Amino acid sequence: MFRLRFSIKLLLFVSLLIMGFSLVLTWFFLSQSKSLLQEELKEKGFTLASNLAFVSRKGVEQANIFKNLDPLVEALMHESDVSYVIIMNAEGRVLAHSNPLELGKIKSDPMSKNALTSTEPSLNPYTQAGEKFYDIGMAVLSEPGENLEALSYPEGEDKVEKIGGVRIGISLKRMYARMWSIFWGSLVISS
Repeated sequence: MFRLRFSIKLLLFVSLLIMGFSLVLTWFFLSQSKSLLQEELKEKGFTLASNLAFVSRKGVEQANIFKNLDPLVEALMHESDVSYVIIMNAEGRVLAHSNPLELGKIKSDPMSKNALTSTEPSLNPYTQAGEKFYDIGMAVLSEPGENLEALSYPEGEDKVEKIGGVRIGISLKRMYARMWSIFWGSLVISS
């Protein structure tokens, strides 16, 4: 029977210990990186949805007859990670969309209904054709003080109405690509 010397056994044990430690550290940093990247994407989506809901008020009130919502959609489509943009009126009719074929259609899916009712940005993760997305929606509120059917607010507060909704699709493709580059980089470093 072949017997290994003590120094070789010790070297193998230390090597395995270092490799195990490297794997644990790689897993830890990957999970932390994924969490941070996801939070960064969510925050970006929430900010974009909030800003879009605010700046699209006049266009939604005017049913986009002056086409002033189209440049907003076009500008957002130049943002990295943004896959689609939808602006709807209170009934769910599409006033502006990154896909012009969708104009005028009525959206009645749960994500659209959520966007029409939520005054805070809402997050709906989903998968389509094998690609993962965050659908972030938010209601478009009328300008305070306008003579519209108002939501009930305590006395003394401005009255606003939900006049529409916005949805922004955030693709997770780049996030996963960044995760793979972090993974390979950490493997190279730990080797």
